[in-house]
Amino acid sequence: KLRFAGAVQPRTCFVADESGFVQLAGNWIEIDAQPSDVEAYAYRTPDTRKNMLPLAVRVNYGKGIVVVCPGPLASGYADATSSPILRKLSRRILESLHQPMVLLEGDYPAVELVLRKKKGQMLVHLINTAGTPVTPAFRHTGIVPQTGPIRLKMQLPSRPSQVVLEPEGIVLSGEFADGEWHGEVPGLNVHTIIRIVEAV
Repeated sequence: KLRFAGAVQPRTCFVADESGFVQLAGNWIEIDAQPSDVEAYAYRTPDTRKNMLPLAVRVNYGKGIVVVCPGPLASGYADATSSPILRKLSRRILESLHQPMVLLEGDYPAVELVLRKKKGQMLVHLINTAGTPVTPAFRHTGIVPQTGPIRLKMQLPSRPSQVVLEPEGIVLSGEFADGEWHGEVPGLNVHTIIRIVEAV
């Protein structure tokens, strides 16, 4: 169980990884948690040796597990200027709860991934959001810089007969082992689709 250690209040704290710090501002509520349950900490100052606050805490709930974030992690992640540090932290927390069906193997901040299914085939849409205006005050330049190559892995029930890049119809090479397909998209301009053809 978690216990509140104070009232909700606005404050700015710091989140750190091996690359540096990022500020996370918003409403916080301090909680008491066992260190073994804490997935991530924030810091009152840019000093990871002291003044720690739990930022993500695992809690057993019913037959499952939830992660409680007593700080503005979600709004910080959703911010258009979100730091790679927050994105990596959020991804690590989510991966501790479940394994995503498709995962980009690397840091691709400008790539949006959407899963769809059509006629029984799984489709993975990759969208390049680089060049998207940050606010309505800035117009799009009309140029979307290409990104890539993009490495990814997919959880599949069996070895696919083909993995095809559409609309070009390019068959992607990859490796399948232990229920995972690993491969690479050579480049992404605006939008592409990976179509998984299941073995018959």
